[in-house]
Amino acid sequence: MNGDDDSAGYNYDIYDEEEWNNEDEYEDWNNEDEYVDPYNENEYGEGSSNPIPRHASGWSRRREAAEAILNIHNETYMNKEPCRTSAFTGAKWIAELNVGHPKRMYQAFRMSKTNFLELCELLESRYGLQEAERISVQEQVAIFLWIVGQRANNRSAQERFQRSGETISRRFHNVLDSLVAMAIEWVRPWPWPREDVHKKIKDSKRYFPHFQGAIGAIDGTHIKCHPKPDEIAKWIGRKGYSTQNIMAACDFDMCFTFVESGWEGSAHDTRIFYAVIRDPTNNFPHPREGEYYLVDAGYPNIQGFLAPYKGCTYHVPDWRRGARARNNFEMFNKIHSSLRCTIERTFGVWKARWPMICDMPVGFSMETQNGLVAATMAIHNFIRRRNLPDIPFGFYDTRPEFMPYERGVETTAPNGVHGHTFENDDGQMDNVRAQIRDHIVHNHIR
Repeated sequence: MNGDDDSAGYNYDIYDEEEWNNEDEYEDWNNEDEYVDPYNENEYGEGSSNPIPRHASGWSRRREAAEAILNIHNETYMNKEPCRTSAFTGAKWIAELNVGHPKRMYQAFRMSKTNFLELCELLESRYGLQEAERISVQEQVAIFLWIVGQRANNRSAQERFQRSGETISRRFHNVLDSLVAMAIEWVRPWPWPREDVHKKIKDSKRYFPHFQGAIGAIDGTHIKCHPKPDEIAKWIGRKGYSTQNIMAACDFDMCFTFVESGWEGSAHDTRIFYAVIRDPTNNFPHPREGEYYLVDAGYPNIQGFLAPYKGCTYHVPDWRRGARARNNFEMFNKIHSSLRCTIERTFGVWKARWPMICDMPVGFSMETQNGLVAATMAIHNFIRRRNLPDIPFGFYDTRPEFMPYERGVETTAPNGVHGHTFENDDGQMDNVRAQIRDHIVHNHIR
């Protein structure tokens, strides 16, 4: 074997002991000018019984590559340049909003300054939201409201609040958990038990006394959702994309009194309805004797739930297009629809305030998406029951005939002539409906 031949040192059998007894070859392999072990001066290597010769030029290239990788790692993870270095931090921005023009708070967080501060105090005192290290309760709530109200992503929130992505995500979910806990107490009838006929009915000859038993309305709405890829098929609604079907009840103050979310878009309203009212664990606020909810044609006409006549013109937009009541049944449907549309107007305020609900972004788990429904409804009720001036509610209060179809509210029942008689419609509610119909016809109520 010739030590001057670069390849000669590699043509050996590492298990051939005689090959290693050649002192000349050993001197060649041990020549630091040609062979070197950059990690161990002992060519044999600690713990090795036989040496493996390495060429100097190959190890030089590897050493350079290792040093380059090490430098990249240090620059990326060890010697990072600070990214969020703006002097105008989230805390300073909130402090400025607190003393700035009132519209700025509305535009940023979808609520007045007073409501924002009261909400922060409530979440901290009753629902477990705590101040974190170097981030106040107000800033945490602001992060949540800004993301949901502006439909912003995590990167936008990082820049706005000068926080890391991990901090934004953690604080967002902390506030969400507190709001879901708040929803248990706030998304329910108020006051409870109910004391009197609602003033919207009592003060209107169009509704009183024939609808004095009405305590609210029930309907469903679809919102976009993003389930797991292997489960998308069952979530596809009639619009051709994945949605969740939400059943909600509201009172005539436009407050949500019950919500059931998390149902796939392909689920029928009736299926959800019976699952809700038959399961006591859902805590559905059942009507008392003589009371009832106004429901759409997608629901049965049974005790406690007053539906319109099926197969007749019903929805408010149909009447506004110039349709005339052709018989006594449609006269009933027209008045019933004008009162029941409170639920559609309530959905309208809710979705107008929280754009993220209308177009849920990709990346949230279904648990988080369901939680956002309850959380935003809890804030909706909080704002309404505070009885302070509010821009979205004020818009609807000054336009009692406004219907929010153009704002993306998709109810589960179609417009126009619709509906089929349910086999389990009961005679008691048929009699209630007939009495109301006769009163409307006799008194020429339009």
